[in-house]
Amino acid sequence: MRAAMNERLASVAKTVGTPTYVYDVQTIRDRFARLRQVFGNRFGVSYAVKANPNVELLRRIEPQVATFDVSSFKEMERALAAGCAPARVTFSGPAKRRPEIERAIALGLGELVLESMAEAECASRFAAASGRTQPVLIRINPTAVPRHFGVNMAGKASQFGIDEEEIDDAIDRIASLPGLSLIGFHIYSGTNCLKANAIADNFEIFIRCSARPPPARASIRPNWCSGRASGCRITTRIAPWMSRPPRPGSCR
Repeated sequence: MRAAMNERLASVAKTVGTPTYVYDVQTIRDRFARLRQVFGNRFGVSYAVKANPNVELLRRIEPQVATFDVSSFKEMERALAAGCAPARVTFSGPAKRRPEIERAIALGLGELVLESMAEAECASRFAAASGRTQPVLIRINPTAVPRHFGVNMAGKASQFGIDEEEIDDAIDRIASLPGLSLIGFHIYSGTNCLKANAIADNFEIFIRCSARPPPARASIRPNWCSGRASGCRITTRIAPWMSRPPRPGSCR
């Protein structure tokens, strides 16, 4: 198999010259299939466009992913150019500018991840003025993150989400804003970890953070992000038995 691959690469180099990038699309598809086989229907894979914004590559993996995750409007444009519907795009990251948020909402963005109350208020003003209802997720910055993660974005105050200590108040405030539909939570607390125990500990943190009664105005669909590996963001919905009972009159 390696010899055949070497022959193909040599042929490409002879045809187009070097340096060049070559992607084996069938290998990529096989790996997506392997993820689906291992996790069944528990998870959906969201590809982070920042990992590789090549439009032709995105076009070929578009049927394999649940959503494309973008961190700028330019990345959203690339996802759309690859054939992805706006409703299958998630816009995350703390560096969103007001014009980017507004243009994404105007195009019918699937999910907007709110990193702060300022983002929530910005999105609310535009969505309400446009007569739209924008689905949003609140990014929670957990108080703790397991060891053995190469990059940690939790355990301390930062631009990466709303601190866990303040999340209950933020949920109530965001759920009351016009033009927004609060549908869930987003947590991305660390990456670069291959230790099974540490990853399992991180999932326990996700469950603890997400298993909270939603306000009556929200229709929470707990949905969180385990981190990215090779550009993939793995998301899941929490099973009913993982959540505490909702407050009287609240929606699930």
